Amino acid sequence: MAILNWDEKYKLGIAKVDKQHTEIAGIINKLHDLLDVKDDKQKLKLLIKLIKATKEHFETEEKLMTRHKVFNYFSHKAQHDRLLRILNELLDDVEENGKKVGESFLFLMRDWMINHHRFHDIKMAKELIEKGAK
Repeated sequence: MAILNWDEKYKLGIAKVDKQHTEIAGIINKLHDLLDVKDDKQKLKLLIKLIKATKEHFETEEKLMTRHKVFNYFSHKAQHDRLLRILNELLDDVEENGKKVGESFLFLMRDWMINHHRFHDIKMAKELIEKGAK
């Protein structure tokens, strides 16, 4: 069962960003589906995939924001940087200390995505679209 139902209501109107959001939500849901599976290697691969997809997504947004001189670029980027630190710290804990990817982490990711979308991405997309981004 999906922990994050990322559907049409979350579309921003910027195709590449919308596609990346859907991909990230899908990885989170796959990790959630594997919580009861003992295969830690599979979970690690998905965690690495999540980090890579998230980093690429943030780079996409940040390039768009700098290209179009979005007003709240620095506060938006600070949110991205904070989440990447959390993800990399978790990866270090998993690889070095055997920490498990747990449900609390997936709830954090779900809540982060929804709140970041609501308080940052909607404003960003509105400004980008007004300035010609698609």
